[in-house]
Amino acid sequence: MLLSPNITPVGFAAIGRMLGVAPPTSGTPASVAMNPASLDTLADQQARFRVEGSGPVGGRSLVPISTGARELLEESPAARDVLSGVLALIEHAAGGAEASAGVVLNGIALASSVEGHAANTYAAHLADDPELGRSPSGAQLAQLASDSSGDAPATKALVTSGWLNVGVDVAGALLAARGAPVGGATSVTHAALAVRVLRHEAQHLVDTSSPGLTPAGTHGFHEALAEAHSTHLEQLQDARGMLALDAAVPDEALRSSLTTRPYPQHERTLAQALKAAGIEPTSADAAALLARPASQIGVALAEGIARSEGTTVEQARADLSRAFGTDGRAH
Repeated sequence: MLLSPNITPVGFAAIGRMLGVAPPTSGTPASVAMNPASLDTLADQQARFRVEGSGPVGGRSLVPISTGARELLEESPAARDVLSGVLALIEHAAGGAEASAGVVLNGIALASSVEGHAANTYAAHLADDPELGRSPSGAQLAQLASDSSGDAPATKALVTSGWLNVGVDVAGALLAARGAPVGGATSVTHAALAVRVLRHEAQHLVDTSSPGLTPAGTHGFHEALAEAHSTHLEQLQDARGMLALDAAVPDEALRSSLTTRPYPQHERTLAQALKAAGIEPTSADAAALLARPASQIGVALAEGIARSEGTTVEQARADLSRAFGTDGRAH
């Protein structure tokens, strides 16, 4: 899931639930849940790695910046191999070493709890979102926690402020599949889902271009595009190889992971948009188009729809924005 960079006010209930603090039914919100110091402490307990260097993603350095990261490396040396596999996957998703040189990747965070995943979201914005600032408001904190907890896809993993934040189930399954002694979700099924989720999130990292739609439409478009790159067996086999999980995750488990479709409406909208532009969704032409950046895909779809329907490109963009701007998540 790709989080919007815009932090908008919401209720305080979400972060209270995430941090184990039941908010009052009336009156002022629970202040302890809004305390940035508490979130800083929780974030430090998570395995947070800053990615440093430039050039191809696979050659960049992973620097532990939290107590949780240093402890993870001490207890599970295989964790560094896991993280190197994630870098390899991102580089592969970008189209190879040279193509990945321009990818913005500020860090990778592995959560050890659901609450920790919310704290990682907060920490990523705090460190690398210049608009948030060092003193976020209570409403902004609530939004950050809601973004990473109240929505099923985001609890698996999310990309925000150039960080890949991996939820506890995906992180645990990934580490366990590489031999790291961890608890939590460690089955082959969970490992296969981890491959699927990470391929989806890698797409968000490597393509941040705008398809020329409204903010809501752009968000939905990118979710559909990320799904298009992570819902075919061959794509997941490639991702599995990058993560060095060929021996741990059989093809049948990868096939089973494809039954999880968190954005079915956005997938349908993309298929409908291709048809409206005169392109069969399952054709080689569609595959070639979807391999291009979102900015080019958006232009091609808008122009194709305008030609097919005898309207203007501006109207086609408006229609695409409305279609992709609806809530496309599975509930």
